[in-house]
Amino acid sequence: MKRVLLIDGNNLSFRCFIVMYEASGTLSNTIGTPTTVIFGLLRVLYAYAEKDAVDECVVCWDGGSKYRKKLFKYYKYNREKPKWGEQYYEELNTARKYFAKLGIKQMQIRGIEADDLVGYLSRYYRSKGDRVTVFSDDKDFFQLGGLGIKIYRPTKQELIDDVEMENRLGYPTKWLPKVVALTGEAKDNIPGIGGVDKQHIIKKVGMGPATAAKLLTGPNGKCRKLVEVRDGIDPKNRFFEGFKNNFDMVKVGYLLSRIRIKDKQYKKWELEKIDEAMSDILGSKTVTRSMLSQIGEFLEFKHINLHKLLTRIGVVVK
Repeated sequence: MKRVLLIDGNNLSFRCFIVMYEASGTLSNTIGTPTTVIFGLLRVLYAYAEKDAVDECVVCWDGGSKYRKKLFKYYKYNREKPKWGEQYYEELNTARKYFAKLGIKQMQIRGIEADDLVGYLSRYYRSKGDRVTVFSDDKDFFQLGGLGIKIYRPTKQELIDDVEMENRLGYPTKWLPKVVALTGEAKDNIPGIGGVDKQHIIKKVGMGPATAAKLLTGPNGKCRKLVEVRDGIDPKNRFFEGFKNNFDMVKVGYLLSRIRIKDKQYKKWELEKIDEAMSDILGSKTVTRSMLSQIGEFLEFKHINLHKLLTRIGVVVK
């Protein structure tokens, strides 16, 4: 049984960049190579690895959202591009480049979001009996609690299990996509029973997670199907019109919010790309001491023990 750490690369990178940017500006080495993101990522990962070593670590990166954009072209439509966008993306490229040099496993597939890659890998490793921890502050991953994973939230430096996830949600973790389908979600512009306005932004109708979970609760505490909720809602209920007029959007919202973990949830071309990427991350990665020394000197990281970090996340240093 291996201890596996799956990192939501974009989520962690963005938070590292923001913290550094707001605190002291960006970092770079002597010749101007941007190092803010890679320094932040390695520092946070080092702090985690010091407490809990793992046998395998994979960083998952966003490759776009072809699947969800096809379902709803206004998915994430409301997100504004940050004023330092180009600078941030240059930072990401540097991080990915030097993670590869350091032997840190990475997975990025064009058209597939990091959430899905983390979900797919979580199920894969759990099916082999491995212990899986997802490294992210994104609560969307709570829906993976049913797989028996744990989540490490770096901003709060806390490790939570499936029981704690359910306690925080107030309902079973696997219900999360259906709850979001009803309430909608502003950060990803996922429509709920309110649908969208003329600007294609979701309408807020006041249904919260607790109300959605109550509507979903069926006999013996089992989760109802969305269509059963629609068909059983009282016409006097203030959300009745939303179900009547926007149920197609509710069904789309479920698919948008669901992290895909099973083969049948992917297209053939996606599975082919995943298989190619899997062949690259399976097995151990190796980096030489001389290469490690050169990278450390180039990046000018004096306060991160790269050798110790890499050996504690499953990279072989020779």
